[in-house]
Amino acid sequence: MDFLIKKVKEMKPDSSKYFIDEKEMQRIGTTLLFYGSPDDAIKILKLNTYFYPKSATAAISLGKAYLKTNNIDLAGEYFKKALSIEPDNKEITKLLKEMKD
Repeated sequence: MDFLIKKVKEMKPDSSKYFIDEKEMQRIGTTLLFYGSPDDAIKILKLNTYFYPKSATAAISLGKAYLKTNNIDLAGEYFKKALSIEPDNKEITKLLKEMKD
């Protein structure tokens, strides 16, 4: 998986020749998480935030993956990042509130 991530990152500067779909990356990451491969899921979801740094959805998905693996600090970091992108997003506000309770 690490080799694949490295190769995909190398492709980023030449994005005129390929397209990496945000929703598809999210689907792959959440599927991996659901089927018990949290480390690989996090790698894919991190890659999604790399390609889509202004996507609240990508940040939320990665935050949820970190939350599922009990990495509360990183989950909070990505939820806050998502909130900075979409300040009125009620889902993010709810997730952050639940983390504090």
